[in-house]
Amino acid sequence: MSDVLTTEEFNRCWKEYGERIHRRLWKNNKKCRYCGIRIPDRHLAILDLLVPRSRGGQPVDSNLTLACGACYSAKGEMTLPEWLEHLRRQVYVIESMMNAHPDFRPLPQEREPERMIRLLSMGTPK
Repeated sequence: MSDVLTTEEFNRCWKEYGERIHRRLWKNNKKCRYCGIRIPDRHLAILDLLVPRSRGGQPVDSNLTLACGACYSAKGEMTLPEWLEHLRRQVYVIESMMNAHPDFRPLPQEREPERMIRLLSMGTPK
């Protein structure tokens, strides 16, 4: 028997287990695991797999977290180390532009990867 769930097993498990773990994570934190923003409503918090299903991730406690919509979309199918590297590359490009063009000023949202790298490097935001 394989350790990887079939699509049918995954969907059944997600339906039965997902809502329960979502409520528990929401009760304990109410913040996005990735950027630390407070999520104002439980229905806006997305239950995310740290290791995506496409990479063999399973719906178990240690692989589940809450995310805001922006981080959930930005992370996509990347693992945490891959996403962190992606953010670092974004910061490198912005810093290179600032060094090459003294008049270049990044928009506030372009500075966001730097903040997220700090948060992800520190671990789960409190």
